Amino acid sequence: MTGAVARESTARPTSDAQRQRRSSCPLCGAEPVQSRFDYGAWDVAHCRRCGLGFARPLLSDEELRAIHTEEYFDGRFTETQNYLENGDNRPLWDVTLDWIERRTGRGRLLDVGCGCGFFLRSAAEHGWEATGFDASAWAADHVRTTYGLNAYTGTLDGVPLPVGHFDVITLWSTLEHVTDPITTLQQVRGFLRPGGMVCIGVPNYRGWSVKLKGAKESNFKREHLYYFSGRSLRRALTDAGFEHAQRMLIFGGGASSTAGSLAQYLLRRFGVSNQLMLAARRPLR
Repeated sequence: MTGAVARESTARPTSDAQRQRRSSCPLCGAEPVQSRFDYGAWDVAHCRRCGLGFARPLLSDEELRAIHTEEYFDGRFTETQNYLENGDNRPLWDVTLDWIERRTGRGRLLDVGCGCGFFLRSAAEHGWEATGFDASAWAADHVRTTYGLNAYTGTLDGVPLPVGHFDVITLWSTLEHVTDPITTLQQVRGFLRPGGMVCIGVPNYRGWSVKLKGAKESNFKREHLYYFSGRSLRRALTDAGFEHAQRMLIFGGGASSTAGSLAQYLLRRFGVSNQLMLAARRPLR
């Protein structure tokens, strides 16, 4: 990354020792944290101050790259997880893009963690100048060959794109996978134009499914390193230099009936939907 970024986070894992069963929160620095769910070789720790959950020990970037291969996306990694066959949701992408466009218009969009490229394809169909990035070389190649769209791989700080270039940057089901969310958000901020919007979707650490199923909730899996509540995600956005964070209260998109869409909307409004969606702005100055 060649441009200026926001101030560094005050508390992040910086050593192998910290990446083990660390006792302090990697977001706000509070200690001690509590073990909430124990899976033997790893656990999910909980910070009572900021509401963040995080895996202990964290996986390294190398370990994550070894997971996010073609097998991760096509169902061979986990039989119930076949993104190529089951990950597309055009109605949801369309209403999400409508929500964004009412606030920004159309322009340049970067999808960080573009995966199989379904959202990126829909953005291009809506008239966006759409670019993708994914740490998985397979995913970026799949987007280029399947949809003919620009998609980069590697690391965000090595992407050959201009600073301040994008009007909107999206991270759908991505921030929970990265080893350092604050640095990732700072890099994203650098790619946005002043006043540009970042849109984030992550599993909701305070969603109804977590409350009901506890440790058996399906989003507690090894490749997920961080578990955000609305409070902790807003904290991360503020620490990375964003402002005016707001919930993305999307109506429709995936529910099979108007009643289903209304139920999903109400869950989002009351903060207990299983997917947490927030948008924020890069300051104008």
